[in-house]
Amino acid sequence: MLIFIERNHELSHSQARNVAEQVANELEQEFGLRWHWDDEHLHFQHHSARGWLLPTSGKLSMNIRLGFAASLFAYSIEQHISLRLDELLG
Repeated sequence: MLIFIERNHELSHSQARNVAEQVANELEQEFGLRWHWDDEHLHFQHHSARGWLLPTSGKLSMNIRLGFAASLFAYSIEQHISLRLDELLG
């Protein structure tokens, strides 16, 4: 199962990178995933999911590929992350 979330924003590129790191840190605390930067993509991985965040000036994109067990909760995962991004991006 694939989740793709995209949000427009008015933040600078560095502010958008900070939001991406904040989201990754929160997901790390909540679900124990690992994350790292690879150029402009913030990659994350968990035993039930993997994906990336791409913060740019004007847009933040997130791609999450869920394993079978996590896919049972896809709707609530997508809603949780979408709401948090909306809060952080204003």
